[in-house]
Amino acid sequence: MGERKGTNKYYPPDFDPNHHRNLNSYHGTHALRQRGRKAGQGIITIRFEMPFNCWCLTCKNPIGMGVRYNAEKKKVGMYHSTPIYQFSMPCHLCAGTIVMQTDPKNFQYVILEGARRKVQKWDSEENEQVLIADHSEKKQLATDAMYHLEHNVTDKRKASEIIPAIQEVQIDRLKHEDDFTLNQIARKKFREAKKQSEEKLVRDNSLLKRLSLTGSHVELLPETEDDSTMAKVMFLTHSKRNITANPLNSTSLIRNRNSHVPASKAKSASKADNIKKSTISTLKKTPRMSMDPIIYRPCKSKKLINKSGDSGIEESESSLSTPNRFCNHVTDSPVELVTYESSDDSHSNIDV
Repeated sequence: MGERKGTNKYYPPDFDPNHHRNLNSYHGTHALRQRGRKAGQGIITIRFEMPFNCWCLTCKNPIGMGVRYNAEKKKVGMYHSTPIYQFSMPCHLCAGTIVMQTDPKNFQYVILEGARRKVQKWDSEENEQVLIADHSEKKQLATDAMYHLEHNVTDKRKASEIIPAIQEVQIDRLKHEDDFTLNQIARKKFREAKKQSEEKLVRDNSLLKRLSLTGSHVELLPETEDDSTMAKVMFLTHSKRNITANPLNSTSLIRNRNSHVPASKAKSASKADNIKKSTISTLKKTPRMSMDPIIYRPCKSKKLINKSGDSGIEESESSLSTPNRFCNHVTDSPVELVTYESSDDSHSNIDV
């Protein structure tokens, strides 16, 4: 928007550049508008941010650091060549007024009225923090012999207080120090971990080779307990599917293993056989259909009418003994649906 500041400004016909410096002086307004309404008194309105935590003395509510106010700023003095500014702002929680001013000497803000500062100072000695000597202290240690002597005495006193704790730590470390044993344990753990990683790499490569994923850069994650549980469930489901696929000869699913099984796989093989046997016994106890569902084709019931006009025997869907008799209920002779008493076209009797 900077390139548009000199444009879109209307200069009235009675505007005199020699008499009016700019449009603000012509209209009798300030460039800051409402913020500069007290510019004649040396006061402008700025956006002031609270520099620290404090309490309002009027409403007793806490005010956090960083809360912003519309404050009136004015110059109240000088510290050498640095001006001292005063800020007056209303509390956002009550009708009280907070007045603060700068302190260039101590690089701080000072509360004059309306609030009380929350003191939060860091004590390095209380927190046992090691401080680096500043330039003035280094200069004093180099030039002042008495200050240097006092500083050495203080350092020796602090060292004598810390020596017992340091000695306890050193003694405890010497009791448990055995470089040879520690090195031996570390190397043993490293060899075991390396062997396990090599075996895992061989298993993963063989699995990727069986799945034709040798060059796909697929990384297999380590096996978890959930994976083994899911694999057992899938194996049991697959066994049930094989049993239901051949219900008439379910006992043939138990394979005769005449070949020799290694000792490492004997336990897993016996467990798999037990799972299959339990599944087969469960399916044997479950009732099955007495007829083949593929041959079963039900047909609707029909009434057969004899030549004499009497209604025939009704056969329902329940009479399904053999597949050839399901829908074979039609007689060889034609069936008369209407009987006539004479040669006229009148219908005397209708049997349905």
